[in-house]
Amino acid sequence: MINFTQLKLFISKLEIRAFKKFFQLSVYVSLLKGVFLVLTLCLLSINNLAAQTKPTFNLSQGPTLLANGAGAEQVGAKYIYQNIEVSSDGVFIDAIVTIVNKVNTQEATANSFTVDSALGEDDRFEPTVNTGAGDGYVEWQIEFVLDGSVTDANDQGIRARLDNFSLEAIDVDGFEYLEVIVTDSYTIEGGASPTTELVVSQNGAWTRFQSDVDFAAGIDAANTEYVVRVDYTNISVVKFRNGSSNDSNDRQNSISFLGEVTFNTENTVDVNDPPVVINNLGNVIASNSTFSKNVLPGSSDPDGNLDVSTVRLWDPSNPANQGSFGTPLVISGIGTYTVDNTGNVIFLPQQDYIGDASILFSVEDDLGVSSNRSNLQITVVDECDAVASGNPDIDNDGISDSCDLDNDNDGILDLDECTGRSTVSFAYDEALSSAGTLVFTATVDGNQETITVSTATNPLYFYGSTGTTEASGVTITAGSSPVIEALDGDGGTNPGEFAVLESAITFTSTIAIDRIQLPTLDDYDRDNNATSPTDAIAFTIPGTWQVDSGDMASYDLTTGALITNNENGDAANNISVGGSSNQEFLTRGGVGSSLLRGTVGGETNGASATFIADSPFVEATLLFEDLAQNGARENIINTLTSLIIETSVLICPDTDGDGLSDNLDLDSDNDGCPDAIEGQGAFTAANLVNPGTDDSLDSPVGTNGVPTVSGSPQDTSAEVTTASQVIVDAAALVDQSVNVGSGTSFTITPVSADNTTTFTGPVSNRVPDYGSGTSSTSGINYEWHIGTPNPDGSTAIAASNTNYSGENTNTLSIVDVTGLDGTQYCLLITYDDNECISEVNCATLTLNQPPVADDETAVTDPGTLVNVNALDGDNDPDGLNSNLSITEIFDPSNPGVAIPLSEGVTETLADGTTVTLLANGTLDITPGTGVTSVDLDYTLADEDGLTDTGNILVTVNQPPVADDETAVTDPGTLVNVNALDGDNDPDGLNSNLSITEIFDPSNPGVAIPLSEGVTETLADGTTVTLLANGTLDITPGTGVTSVDLDYTLADEDGLTDTGNILVTVNQPPVADDETAVTDPGTLVNVNALDGDNDPDGLNSNLSITEIFDPSNPGVAIPLSEGVTETLADGTTVTLLPNGTLDITPGTGVTSVDLDYTLEDEDGLTDTGNILVTVNQPPVA
Repeated sequence: MINFTQLKLFISKLEIRAFKKFFQLSVYVSLLKGVFLVLTLCLLSINNLAAQTKPTFNLSQGPTLLANGAGAEQVGAKYIYQNIEVSSDGVFIDAIVTIVNKVNTQEATANSFTVDSALGEDDRFEPTVNTGAGDGYVEWQIEFVLDGSVTDANDQGIRARLDNFSLEAIDVDGFEYLEVIVTDSYTIEGGASPTTELVVSQNGAWTRFQSDVDFAAGIDAANTEYVVRVDYTNISVVKFRNGSSNDSNDRQNSISFLGEVTFNTENTVDVNDPPVVINNLGNVIASNSTFSKNVLPGSSDPDGNLDVSTVRLWDPSNPANQGSFGTPLVISGIGTYTVDNTGNVIFLPQQDYIGDASILFSVEDDLGVSSNRSNLQITVVDECDAVASGNPDIDNDGISDSCDLDNDNDGILDLDECTGRSTVSFAYDEALSSAGTLVFTATVDGNQETITVSTATNPLYFYGSTGTTEASGVTITAGSSPVIEALDGDGGTNPGEFAVLESAITFTSTIAIDRIQLPTLDDYDRDNNATSPTDAIAFTIPGTWQVDSGDMASYDLTTGALITNNENGDAANNISVGGSSNQEFLTRGGVGSSLLRGTVGGETNGASATFIADSPFVEATLLFEDLAQNGARENIINTLTSLIIETSVLICPDTDGDGLSDNLDLDSDNDGCPDAIEGQGAFTAANLVNPGTDDSLDSPVGTNGVPTVSGSPQDTSAEVTTASQVIVDAAALVDQSVNVGSGTSFTITPVSADNTTTFTGPVSNRVPDYGSGTSSTSGINYEWHIGTPNPDGSTAIAASNTNYSGENTNTLSIVDVTGLDGTQYCLLITYDDNECISEVNCATLTLNQPPVADDETAVTDPGTLVNVNALDGDNDPDGLNSNLSITEIFDPSNPGVAIPLSEGVTETLADGTTVTLLANGTLDITPGTGVTSVDLDYTLADEDGLTDTGNILVTVNQPPVADDETAVTDPGTLVNVNALDGDNDPDGLNSNLSITEIFDPSNPGVAIPLSEGVTETLADGTTVTLLANGTLDITPGTGVTSVDLDYTLADEDGLTDTGNILVTVNQPPVADDETAVTDPGTLVNVNALDGDNDPDGLNSNLSITEIFDPSNPGVAIPLSEGVTETLADGTTVTLLPNGTLDITPGTGVTSVDLDYTLEDEDGLTDTGNILVTVNQPPVA
């Protein structure tokens, strides 16, 4: 995983240090023949960016001999080089160089053995070695640790992560060799020129690269035949040996981390691949609980050499904070993580911590090669959040039962519904106990409860200081004198010594308890002597210790600070006084605080202390531990002997015996009135979720599980646990029918109430036994309401209403019932000792009701009788409709004056309309002459003589009104006439009017029926056709100058009217021939229109449109105003604007005889003649 923030830091630091080369150490070794050996160790970082990591071993960075270790240049000496590189996590690292061994070395001359010197490249690690005859070497270890984590030779340091690097040994010649434990691969020169001079062999776990007598000319990375490169992946420790197989003088070795060598041809041999771990996701735990899981399932190692004991835990926000087997990872504010030698990770969150607790983890193979880092995802959810944590939630309000102060959401705290906490002594029961198990019993609220003490079975509690899952050191002896021994051994074999043991016992209770008193605590040591460490106990659930007697005190598990002092008030202020630490308790799952001897020195026996839990519990484990942090562990024996366990329980009775304790029962007395209402919170049924089905309060809850509605939490009252009922001794109220204007009253006999605290029946149906209770009429309340009682009291009859009296007694009196017909009166009966008892009795007041007349309508033709059933739809609300009758009518012309009706007698109104009452109750009505509508009222009477007035409206049909039509057409030319246009039906739709017949003017009075599409011919030859759209096609006969005919118009009711259609036929004009005289070739003006006539138009609209040349008869010559036309004989004719013609005879023409066309305004024409005589001169 790449941390980009750290990567940026890394790049930034590299820029700052740009002037430096990466870490390099050089060691010059003088060979017998002056040949030099250079070993180059090069770290190459392999990550997604393919960046190369190059630690520098400059003499300005070291080597500095670490204090409190072996002397300089001695086996075991440790040297530090500081800030050699930036790790993969973006933090500076130091290198710890250790002289692991020196074999067959001789240091006869000064500086014949030097840890580091400068030879060419100061950034190299360059020790000088002198070996004796035969094989000799110096073994080195270079460990990369986080900067500042090692300041002393005894410090373990925090391993740094260099993802990938390589070791290059340069100039391995002249019998020199490099031995190294290869954890990944190695590379030597694979080409033919040069050919490698190194022979590869195995020396146990070491791979040896041996040179022969040949040697290179100086230290030169280019001499690849004398070079070997060893690659590493995810390794923090490098071990190698540089030596000689022959006697040598001072030989200088140069070990570089610069990646200097480039082989001509690489010959790479893979030896080992790193293991791989996968993400472990989706782990969710509740706060204040323990998480345990093996993180290695799914992990793999290509070489099959995974070392499961090497799991390393990483703080994702602080790479310097790590944990491993035997060393817990502690993340401040979150919790403690431990891992055993099989990959089991145990996480103990900090008290009340909620949130992300994920960490990173890795594992190594047996060569020390680390895997990648993967995510162990842990989410800590609120233990009080039932949904997230999955904890029990009996009332489904989302708050875990363990945190819920109102587990039935009735607004009454569980503590108030119970009788409170009570100290209970659980006595040892020898009969129920056995070897390994002690049972203590007590009777609580009529039930036998037990507390069982047994050896803890969770392996977590046997996780000892050695990092292994150790055997239990608990021995539980029953019998008449029960004893619990808890041993903690150091693994010694001498008399009085024990094997490596870890001890823990578990208390399991059948009822929730909140404390345990331990009355006999023996053999608790606390000495400054390193071999006499502190004996202590701690629980795995949160709580505090109360010291009852003896020299005992409690200390915070995390800080070690004193919490509870001993009885003398002189306990040590910190657990560290006396050489102790709570670390093992934290590792094993202890929570809160530990209990141990308070003063330093000596032993405590016969002490007593009480553990008080933060919240009630049914199971808790007590850990025993030897808390030595300096010196040898002691073989301890902690003993606990007691015949009594004092504790405290919450007593919750089951009042009605239905199997639900009152704090879980929504109706604790099973009287039908929910506890939520019987409490003192002034709640009603309107405040409940679903009255009768779910009687809890309809309200959100707070984080403590208590409804937040105003009035909650509420106080309890006796009504919650005392069943009550109201008994109505008399029959229910009876409906009454009363006459208008009178008074009446409603009465119910006195009512009594029963109370009981006794219940009968099976558990599944426990009911109050009212027969064994008490009965009383006091405390009964009466309240009269109009209609169903409204909880807000709005329906109650007020004392200020003077039409009523006795509204709060068992009798309600009504002064006047007028206007109260159908009113329902309800009596609400309540009882002081039961808030939700509401016996309700109702009755209805009925008044006699008059009949209801239903108005009627009818339609008839003028003067035509119509029968009207006026009783149809009339109704008697409280009688038989068959008994209804019409007793009188009212003439509209004389309103207010009734006309009594008698069966079979006809009454005549002022407008001539007649009305007759028939035997079946209907009326025959005949409209008077000219009457268009009859609008009269009648009186409807029921069998009780009550009446109502109804109305009859008779509409008299009106005939249609025809509108005469005119049209114009030419002779013999069809014209379409819309005769319906303008016709009207006063009481119908005009769209329903039609023409049914016509009358021939030559035969008046004789109708000619019309059918759609059929043509009728009149006597003068005129034809008439009725079209589908109701119009008429009319074609005048030959010689007909006008068509004058009548038609019949009919409406939808069959009523008719007569209309007329006048079609005028246009007449052609009549031309009058003209004559004129002129001289030869002389123009003459002729008014050809003079005397022409238009019989049906204006003569002024007549015009001459064309002429005919006598030489070409039948061929018209069109005339245009001002245009001269020339005839065949040379005569010219010109039409002038005034309609006259200018005619000039042609040469030699003696007369002009031509026809012209006369046209009227309608386009009709006639032909006229013009004769112009040309004077002839005399003949001499």
